[in-house]
Amino acid sequence: MMRFRLLQGILRATVHRDQAREVREQRRLRAGDVRVAQRHSFERAIVFANRMALESEGYRQRLRRDGIRLPITRQTWDTLPILTKSDFRQDTGSWFGTAVGARNVLWTFTSGSTGEPFEFPLTHASQIAEAAGMELNLEALGWRPPMRRATIKLEPPQPKGLHKLYGALVGGREIGFRAADMRLEQVGAMVERLRRERISFLRGYAASVYLFADAVSQRGLHCPIPLIVTLGEGLSPRQAKVIERAFQGKVYRDYGGSEAMHMGFECREQSGYHLNLAQFHLEVLRDGRPVGPGEAGDIVVTTFRNSAMPLVRYRIGDIGRRPMSDAACACGNRFPMLAEVLGRSADLAVTANGYMINLNLLDAIFRYAFEHVTQYQMIQKEPDRFDVLWVARHDRAAEHLPPLQQELAAMTGGAVKFDWQQVTWIPPERSGKHRGFIPLRPHGTSISA
Repeated sequence: MMRFRLLQGILRATVHRDQAREVREQRRLRAGDVRVAQRHSFERAIVFANRMALESEGYRQRLRRDGIRLPITRQTWDTLPILTKSDFRQDTGSWFGTAVGARNVLWTFTSGSTGEPFEFPLTHASQIAEAAGMELNLEALGWRPPMRRATIKLEPPQPKGLHKLYGALVGGREIGFRAADMRLEQVGAMVERLRRERISFLRGYAASVYLFADAVSQRGLHCPIPLIVTLGEGLSPRQAKVIERAFQGKVYRDYGGSEAMHMGFECREQSGYHLNLAQFHLEVLRDGRPVGPGEAGDIVVTTFRNSAMPLVRYRIGDIGRRPMSDAACACGNRFPMLAEVLGRSADLAVTANGYMINLNLLDAIFRYAFEHVTQYQMIQKEPDRFDVLWVARHDRAAEHLPPLQQELAAMTGGAVKFDWQQVTWIPPERSGKHRGFIPLRPHGTSISA
């Protein structure tokens, strides 16, 4: 027991020391000149790419196949291949860096929102950087330790040994609910626990937090939470208002994915996402070229803090828009911004008559039925046939659907058949996320394909 306590104290001191150092470095970058931060991000990405070319056999073979000569430089960066999840799924083991299998691999997260599940290993260093970045993001929103926090998301199995102890140390002030297991009948018990634990910060998948907040409001429950952050899925302004009203707090959006967490974060100004240049190099490309101000393109990220995986110029599957201006944000964070995330490129479908349907457009239509529909999901069965699953908010909800059905038909020129099916519940995926739109076309293609 004495030895265990000594080990625990040493580990706690090491984690706190490393995180404090990381917080100081990231705070310095955020407050400095934006050109310095951008140069830092790009140079770290180049160093990381060269390191992965040495440590990952799969990445080295890909570069060799594409005729890329080493070392990679600023001048040759744009010639590097754009990687996708499909690349890693081919001969998976050859892609991992030398960190995989070593003690600095903490655990793995599975990313399956594009329909191609894949486990991405995370290292000790990447988790320290992530925790530091999150601390600074929350600090800017008014969060201060030791505020108690809760999550509604995927809760992966805890790692073994010292890594399990590390997980317990960093999560000591946090309680978690599994989004995949959440049911409406559990809302009362969840509220009771949140109040008992005096939770003041809630973080979770957007759809799960929204459904929870909606149920809290419908039941007239009292559950004040001053700070809420949503992640993993898009959150509409309508949904944000429901969450803020239910919890009497303020909601902010976090942008990232399982393989690249917390790439962007809303500040108090809520005018876009501040990019995390201390951990990522991020590009917005269309036809392989950077987009101009105000333009949208594929988000391509290099995660230079996670040596377990060669995520170099990795197309994460989202579409983002650059701001019209690179003017500094009034909040004081000098990191550049992403104006908005338009959704996943996989959440786009093109009908036979050439009309493009995406999740954002569907949300814009369904918001008019918000008083009558609590959940919906559109599944493309054939190029011109969709199943529309919907959950009624009240007994007479079906009477209010005709205008919504007519608008959806008009949106596609009347050439698409929609089969409406009322259901009692639309379960989330294994990850806990709710997909509002499931297209027929193969996943992983870019908007410029």
